[in-house]
Amino acid sequence: MKKFFAIPVLFLALSFTLLPGGEGYRITAGKTELVARYGNEMNQVASLQLQALPSPDLYITYYHCGQPGHNRLLKLVDQNNKVVRSFNYPDAKTATSVMQLNAASIPVSNGNELQLVYSSKELPNGRVLAKILP
Repeated sequence: MKKFFAIPVLFLALSFTLLPGGEGYRITAGKTELVARYGNEMNQVASLQLQALPSPDLYITYYHCGQPGHNRLLKLVDQNNKVVRSFNYPDAKTATSVMQLNAASIPVSNGNELQLVYSSKELPNGRVLAKILP
């Protein structure tokens, strides 16, 4: 009888971990959180309107399962998948290192939306973080 209860309890205990981690990202403007996506939510791309930002600077944090990111790159990509502008960032010193992006450095593309794409050594194919609306 004890084995009957011990096995489900063992599986339940192994379902949780005390190790930090999990993939996700956050975009803030000043102290205002604009986007936060983790796990399955990361497939939902948010839209950011440049004129509606509460601060002139965007702060992007990408979480690589508790590890610092290397060769970090933010790209602005147009609807034809052409890179309009790119921003290189140094290797992260911690798993929560922030990338700062001034909104004035985002070109307004004749009313067309751009995609903010993050890539790194850990994520070489990149991930669309947000649509940037003029």
